[in-house]
Amino acid sequence: MNHAYGRGIAAVAALALAVLLQGCMSAGVTAADLDRSYEAALAASEPHAVTGLDQDPERLAAALARAESYFRDITPESVRALTRETYAPEAYLNDTLAAISTAEAIEEYFYETAQRADAVRVEFLSHAVSGIDVYVRWRMTIEASRLSSEPLSSYGMSQFRFDDQNRLLIHKDFWDSGGGFFEHLPVIGRAIRNIRGRI
Repeated sequence: MNHAYGRGIAAVAALALAVLLQGCMSAGVTAADLDRSYEAALAASEPHAVTGLDQDPERLAAALARAESYFRDITPESVRALTRETYAPEAYLNDTLAAISTAEAIEEYFYETAQRADAVRVEFLSHAVSGIDVYVRWRMTIEASRLSSEPLSSYGMSQFRFDDQNRLLIHKDFWDSGGGFFEHLPVIGRAIRNIRGRI
């Protein structure tokens, strides 16, 4: 078989696998659906978001400390104990894989995530404030022995909006979920790396 032809077939197969994987992850939810839900949540949360965090360093520090303590070491037990004091009842989460509304639904989402992993840790690295939004740069480490023998690490950024009780109203992640997680897995990771090498 011609090597160029074989590489072409491999690239198409890898791309098909990536598309299939994305379809499975989103369970029928498109990127456009995620964007629309995010835009609606931004509009709905604006009247309830606390203002002036850039002028109130103590309040900003307290809000960030609450969020960081939640993500520092996520376990099923910590999710049950802390979600509803970290997220406002009407909170919105969009982590690029799913869009979830209400603290109750967010709790279930993170509880299932924590059950599937041996450890999930997020370290806040820096932050910036822009109006009612706080942007946090972070590093996430996931240990999941069923998927990989090595810890999986990824960098990203989150947009947070807080209510007047320092609870999260908006939590929107910006990160490369493919490269940040799936690229490190056997078989799927090789396919993603092959696609990247051909683009």
